[in-house]
Amino acid sequence: METKMTLDLEISPFASAQRSDLDRAISQLETEQSQHRDAPLNATRASTSALTLLPEVFGVRGPALNEYHLGQLGRSLAQRGDLDPVLVAPIGDRLIVVDGHHRVEAYRREGRADIPLALFTGTVREAVLEATSRNTRAVLQMSNGQRQDLAWQLVNAHFTLKEVTTSTGISRAQVGIMRR
Repeated sequence: METKMTLDLEISPFASAQRSDLDRAISQLETEQSQHRDAPLNATRASTSALTLLPEVFGVRGPALNEYHLGQLGRSLAQRGDLDPVLVAPIGDRLIVVDGHHRVEAYRREGRADIPLALFTGTVREAVLEATSRNTRAVLQMSNGQRQDLAWQLVNAHFTLKEVTTSTGISRAQVGIMRR
């Protein structure tokens, strides 16, 4: 005897409205992108003020920023100097943030205007999918204790102070003590 299970899923009107808003926003960006086929941009850094945030399109985690994560990024920024590049799509005369909304805010909070960029050159729909893909990866972040243990291992393997601090995020002072 075969049993069939059916799920009665109800899509809320809010979710439907979000989808149609997203579709409209994508269409507007596609129009803007098709009207401006300028020479490709080769920027590797830009001012935070030159970036356009469109969380309704690329804020795949939702519009609110996570304060805990912003704190982690701020500490990492203070220790390392730069975070991973922010992924931007040049559309029209704007640089639109595809992935890196938290990083942009961390730079702003630290008073840093000049940030590293990576350019996305695909279509708007491909950019939405890239933002989705980058934010759905399962990543296990190292605890502070794990990072310190790793720093000890790197110090003992004769890595430089800069190499250890940059790769682990452990402060120069702490790694300096380890090197004694």
